Amino acid sequence: MLIDDLIAEFLPNQDNELRQSIDHIIRIKKGGDEGIRMDRAPLLENYLRVQLEELETLIPENPAKPRIEEFDYVFRTIVKSGVCQ
Repeated sequence: MLIDDLIAEFLPNQDNELRQSIDHIIRIKKGGDEGIRMDRAPLLENYLRVQLEELETLIPENPAKPRIEEFDYVFRTIVKSGVCQ
């Protein structure tokens, strides 16, 4: 999924400081200046912290473990398909 699609889905029609911060970082990344040093973005960090806290409440304390046979079947199917080459 493209980053632009994610932004459009989760931050649609927003013209606020958070969106401006995200757009600024995306412009830098798209421009190829990934090694540039930037100041921390407290607003963005806070947004991500809140999102993670909300997501953590959705994770069950004791999730059911998948049966190894199911995982093995999926793994072997992927390997046989040649996708991993």
